[in-house]
Amino acid sequence: MQAETVDFEGLVLSLIESWLPEITTGTIRTSPMPLPFAQVRRINGSSVDPRFIDRATIDIQNWADTRRAALRHAATIRSVILTAWDDQVMTPHGNISWYEEVQAPQELRDEFQSDNVWRFQATYRLTGRGAP
Repeated sequence: MQAETVDFEGLVLSLIESWLPEITTGTIRTSPMPLPFAQVRRINGSSVDPRFIDRATIDIQNWADTRRAALRHAATIRSVILTAWDDQVMTPHGNISWYEEVQAPQELRDEFQSDNVWRFQATYRLTGRGAP
């Protein structure tokens, strides 16, 4: 019997929500955007074997009302994903069977961002299996 397809966005969102319940999460930003907020999006990837395993590049951006909080959340999210891989945590969306950091958390600023909002971004390449 083959496993279900991995929902990487759902998997990472569920990890963040269980470890950081104070952060609102989603795959799209809403207006107004609640702070703190973490956006998780699959931006790339292809299946190794669609019957059993999938690979995805996941972009995570998070916002907070202080730079310190935004950086702390980005670092904690990084640790949550790494721990979920290391401990082989199974979620209803699947699990992470391999972890690779593509881009460490870094601050992003743009001309549309309010002066009292800070944003960090990190990118991870994950391989996973669907829930049995």
